Amino acid sequence: MALTKQERKFLKGAAHHLKPIAQAGKDGMTEQFISGVNDALKSRELIKVKFLDTSELHPGEDGEILAGKIGAELVGTIGFVAILYRYTEKVKTHVLDSMTEE
Repeated sequence: MALTKQERKFLKGAAHHLKPIAQAGKDGMTEQFISGVNDALKSRELIKVKFLDTSELHPGEDGEILAGKIGAELVGTIGFVAILYRYTEKVKTHVLDSMTEE
């Protein structure tokens, strides 16, 4: 599912108030980290992941790799933070549904 430019812009705005839910540090992207991010996306469609500046990971490149491993979309990056989105049936209100209401 490729996001359109308008959807990416909307999702970046919707993620503005969110705090990072996971943090990738010196251990890199371990299976436990990937599993935690995947679980977070099961209950929320939009999350932020922080890449510590002391780690060798880069939010753009490694955010894209992480998104590929869990079937999500990298919406964008802001500094050391990556914004990830994945549609989930389980949530009551979907993030992109509010885009069509405006």
